[in-house]
Amino acid sequence: MEYNLLSNAANSLRIGLTFYRKYINLQDQYFCDEGNLKMTVICVHHAAELLLKRFLSDINELLIISDFKEKGFFEFYGRIIRESENGTKKVPLFHFMNGDSDFHTIKYFELINRYQAIYNMNTEDVEFLSDLGKYRNRLMHMGIDKRIDFYEVLISINGTLSILKEVMTKIKPYYRFEKKCLNGINKRIDEITNLSLNLIDDTWEAFWNECFEDMENCFIDLKENIDFKAFLDDNNLKMDIEGGDYRPSTYFKITFTSKINHKNFVLLTENISKYSVTLFKYVDLNERVCFVYCHKYLSDEDRKRTNFIVLSEMPLKTESRFWLDIAKDKKKNLRFSFETLKRELEELIKNEICPKLEN
Repeated sequence: MEYNLLSNAANSLRIGLTFYRKYINLQDQYFCDEGNLKMTVICVHHAAELLLKRFLSDINELLIISDFKEKGFFEFYGRIIRESENGTKKVPLFHFMNGDSDFHTIKYFELINRYQAIYNMNTEDVEFLSDLGKYRNRLMHMGIDKRIDFYEVLISINGTLSILKEVMTKIKPYYRFEKKCLNGINKRIDEITNLSLNLIDDTWEAFWNECFEDMENCFIDLKENIDFKAFLDDNNLKMDIEGGDYRPSTYFKITFTSKINHKNFVLLTENISKYSVTLFKYVDLNERVCFVYCHKYLSDEDRKRTNFIVLSEMPLKTESRFWLDIAKDKKKNLRFSFETLKRELEELIKNEICPKLEN
């Protein structure tokens, strides 16, 4: 058996992807998994740890050393340098550490910290890597219960795999065989993560079923509410609400139509399972967002249990969690209810919808 830092990582990654595909292809992920997801977490975590070490080693190989004060380390390192031609070390440190060396490299979470500091990794990616590490530790040292909300594990796996794709493009091969050991992995990652997306979305929607039921009931009540009907009449509008094919609906389309010129203003909802949110956006070329429904409360310490963010500036939709900075303004954080939805839609109609439909 022989693996260097990169080939070891590539081997674990390939094994992890094989288990991941088996898991995704199961008829029932809730109760019929026989360790496929467990092995996916363990193998992808192992690959992530080794690939991040290799990346940092390419920058400066001492970045992966845990403690320079370990007895004999600098003597060991100095001997490697002296044995190289002209005092210039041509063989990387990790090559010599494959043997009988007992010197310790940094632990996984410190590895993330150093990678973040050097590469300026965003908060979301830090969370993906950290969450995967926590799942791995629970599996290795105790136990875990993710039978119902296993989509969270898949999200952390997919996020980590996306990071590893980028890391692998930056790694500099030292040996000829290293150029081949990563061949085809990125393509496999794309294929398997794409297969997982429907599973994640379906599981996520089922997990938050009560939230969607609450949302749907609020829209039904809104459509029948006498005061809101009168408000629409006063503004020469009629409203139509459409949902999906199943109940409760996980998708809504709200169309406001002017009774005067018959122009439409359309609000659509979009679910982003990765962030556990539903965006309310209006249909135009720029996909501007007016509300964010957070299926998880914004803060466990928040006694008001706020989960609805009003975006008065209506920012453009992006792939990042753009609403978190806005949520720092406590006045814009609300608790979702019929009264909240009615009030905020009335404000939107007065300030945004009516002026647009009049033009």
